[in-house]
Amino acid sequence: MKKIIPVIVFLVTLIACQNNTGKNDKDPKVLQLEKKIKQLSAEKVIQQQEKITIKEETNDAKISQIEKLKATYNHVRAKFISTDEGDLFYYNFKDEKGIDYSFSYVKDESYKLLIDDTSSNFGLGINTKYKNKYFDIFYQAEKHDLLRWGFKQDYDVVIKMMLVEEINIIEDGLATKIPNSSISDSIFIILPTLYASEDLDSTIESKTWVGLFRNNKDNSVTCYKTKLKMKPIHSPVVDEEEEMSRIKIYCEGYNNDPMLLIAGVEIPENIQINSYKGLKNRLLPGESMQLGDNTIKASGTLDEYGRVKDYKMLITGIKNGMSIEQIFLKQDHFDDAMIQIIWTGDIDKDGFPDLYLDISYKYSFSNPALFLSSKAGDNELLKLVADIKLFGC
Repeated sequence: MKKIIPVIVFLVTLIACQNNTGKNDKDPKVLQLEKKIKQLSAEKVIQQQEKITIKEETNDAKISQIEKLKATYNHVRAKFISTDEGDLFYYNFKDEKGIDYSFSYVKDESYKLLIDDTSSNFGLGINTKYKNKYFDIFYQAEKHDLLRWGFKQDYDVVIKMMLVEEINIIEDGLATKIPNSSISDSIFIILPTLYASEDLDSTIESKTWVGLFRNNKDNSVTCYKTKLKMKPIHSPVVDEEEEMSRIKIYCEGYNNDPMLLIAGVEIPENIQINSYKGLKNRLLPGESMQLGDNTIKASGTLDEYGRVKDYKMLITGIKNGMSIEQIFLKQDHFDDAMIQIIWTGDIDKDGFPDLYLDISYKYSFSNPALFLSSKAGDNELLKLVADIKLFGC
């Protein structure tokens, strides 16, 4: 045993020395190669960062251009639907609310709206690539002698066109720079009126509310972020003298009360949302109304006393290239009441109508309800996202 121990110690020492040599005395070529790999990796990261910076700067420039165009020219978002020939050649467009626009003079040639070959009516056939596609069109009135009559007339001249799909790509890439509506999974609505304290959620004061304020000139609304104010108030119906059992909800700092208050939907400040034209206050069975490219219609039966039963509201339209018909509201019967259509517009900016209705079936209470298209499923166009019941105080 005394002779074996020194041999073992010697072997362990030799192995340790070899290991240290492997770590500290690498081949110079290996070290040089490792250094080059690190250098290439660092250069690749720098190049990637430069590409990102260039892309962001390009998008910034495009967004800046869009903002300048909107500030300088008339603007409409409309889809290219057809052409006409008369004294002049016309490019026909239709906006989201069904309003028609025609232009004879298009200065911007970024998009070939017509197919230029002999099989397409001598170059006047509509390019299927752009038919029914939405464009942001920037135009202004200019004087031109397009008919060559020897004097100039006013014409709406298209200065710039931008395909909406391309703009959406830019906006999606820079969502923090172009404000878009942000829709939460938890949405609440409330009206500025009187409530019993037990009917109010204890968290309403802590929520961020957006008020939809009606504009006097048309049926559009302007959106403002606001904080709810609450104060006790006397109700002559249920209160004894000097009692104040009711709570008044109001918004301080505005001349008028908002039509509706929404929490859970972030909308850019001071944005105006137009209402769809052709709006009806109600739809009886068999009646319908057109909201842009979508149709709202009602079905049901009338009994011998003229009361509506088995009532349904349906919406039809095209989504993701597929035709959809959806029943979004049902009511078996009514008690001296009827579904009321209060307002429609594109709150969530997805190109489909959103509906604000009173869906109460009974005369003794109202039931304001908000339907949003952006929360609908793949085979749906609308979804009920929030409602509230208001009883007489």
